[in-house]
Amino acid sequence: MHTRERRSALLAALKEKKKVTVAELASAFDVTTMTIRRDLKRLADENIVTLVHGGAIYNEGRHGTGVRRRARPAQSAGQKSARQVLRPSRSGRKCHLP
Repeated sequence: MHTRERRSALLAALKEKKKVTVAELASAFDVTTMTIRRDLKRLADENIVTLVHGGAIYNEGRHGTGVRRRARPAQSAGQKSARQVLRPSRSGRKCHLP
């Protein structure tokens, strides 16, 4: 089985079962566990699955956001406050905290 065929079958199994283990997939596709981990990692990077210990869970209806969304994590309130404090004021000077 070629890579594309395996990944397509893997995705079909995920959609059907919702949760799979690396060991069962490796056995079913007659490949190494490392191969399955790489396939699952790629699906996780595309936000199609969530990796869990020993396997993956299908992200039903939540995929499609891809890497772009995760490449820029949400800013915490502290980061936003720090950015506002260090932003130059209208007079052009920066505000310094004591």
